[in-house]
Amino acid sequence: MIGVRAADNFVASGRQFLNWWVQELADFLPPRGPRSRAPDATVVVVALDAEEPEIFLESHKGRVAHVGADGGSLVDRLREALMLWPQSVVRIRLSDRQCFKRTTQLPAGAHRDFDRILALELERDTPFPTGTILSGYRLIGRPDRRGLQLVEHFVVKRSLIATALEDIREAGGTIDGVECWDAVRATALPIVIPLEARPAAERVKHNIKGLILLLLALSVLGAWQLLARQEAAIQALAAEATLLTPSVKEVVARAEADRLLEESSSRLRTLKQSRLPASVVLHRVTRALPDHTWLDSFKIDEDSIEISGLSQTATLLLPLLEAAACCSDVRLLGPVRYDPDHDRERFQIKARILPASGKALVAVTPETPGPRQ
Repeated sequence: MIGVRAADNFVASGRQFLNWWVQELADFLPPRGPRSRAPDATVVVVALDAEEPEIFLESHKGRVAHVGADGGSLVDRLREALMLWPQSVVRIRLSDRQCFKRTTQLPAGAHRDFDRILALELERDTPFPTGTILSGYRLIGRPDRRGLQLVEHFVVKRSLIATALEDIREAGGTIDGVECWDAVRATALPIVIPLEARPAAERVKHNIKGLILLLLALSVLGAWQLLARQEAAIQALAAEATLLTPSVKEVVARAEADRLLEESSSRLRTLKQSRLPASVVLHRVTRALPDHTWLDSFKIDEDSIEISGLSQTATLLLPLLEAAACCSDVRLLGPVRYDPDHDRERFQIKARILPASGKALVAVTPETPGPRQ
């Protein structure tokens, strides 16, 4: 039961909101006067401006057919006309002199209350009591810059059509309203005076369907615009991403190059910090060699040294250099040759430099032995 009540309250609230929204949207619509003659309408006209009422069928092109008098009553002639044209409604037409017309200006913003405003003005300015007349109006042009709408007001006495109304109802006709001839009795003025004034709520309801369709169209338009903006934003981001792709690749490549450079620098720093200084190596090698040994060359290449010179016994130099606390893997690069000019042996020795810790380093690149002589 609670769920049913909640649903009923929700539906009632929805209806109230819809009625309020329709009322608000109606304020944005241009003012519309009472209905005028539709261009494709076909009606049975009862003209009361002659001694004998005239009955004929009329469309927007003019008279279509005529029902003769033949001495019959108005009721019989109406029944005959309605048998010939059963789908047509009946309108009473009065002469130009039987219709009171006046022109006035009203605020366009009050277009929903034109009926009441005109009725109050009639009651104030004319001797016609409200219950003895029928009135209608039509709009002339559009509101001016001051927001005033020009209105033509029509007034008809009920007493002029009372008898005709009873005859039409007796004949079974549907009374659509009252019209007025123009000044030369050529055609009807473009206004149909209703027999009863429509309430304000009814005047709003006749636009409900159109307003609902307008509301739906606005909702669809808003959703479409939102989707269009999102699609445009996505396309803009895609285009920007396409433009940034080369830059991103360049940044990644630079980052990778920086990483490799940092690794190489780190290896070089490690190697430099772990290697004995060249001055220390030179000092230890010269201290280890005997006095009868002369050096012609002393080369340090990365983690190795290469020396050449003359000595009385070249082979004894290998263990001396091994014990110098700066070299390892000491070896001859070629055969030892006797030099008679100096009465000594000529040698060429290569050794690996020990790191500062005293342990041999792993070579960064493979060592290529020199050519043997």
